[in-house]
Amino acid sequence: FSTSYSDSGLFGVYAVAKPADAPALASALLAETSALAQGVSAEELFRGKLAVKHSLLYALDNRTTLLNSIGAQLALGSGVAVQSPQQGAEAVEKVTAADLQRVAQKLLKTPLSVAASGDLSKLPRYDQLQAQVKA
Repeated sequence: FSTSYSDSGLFGVYAVAKPADAPALASALLAETSALAQGVSAEELFRGKLAVKHSLLYALDNRTTLLNSIGAQLALGSGVAVQSPQQGAEAVEKVTAADLQRVAQKLLKTPLSVAASGDLSKLPRYDQLQAQVKA
């Protein structure tokens, strides 16, 4: 997921697991996230763009989603005109594998944030999780 604010943003991944599976899940999530910094294949880039474009264009079929998108864009106050879902899809098409790699490398240089609830007895400690992040 990603959340944008007027002066910053948040990129994250969330998942649910049984307590016994928490260590493996955490390792897999961190490995996949770290792998983005090493680059993506043409197939992965194509599939990712397709998923994002479908999500954007879905807003055309759902008034609530479309209005939420417009409201979020206005709330950010970026000074940029509100983009239609079609314009967003066109912007996604311009994203390159090098762009993804550059952004992933930048994100992975920042400290990891972790939020968890439930039985955390098997979840690795923060320092153990942070040690698995590879920019």
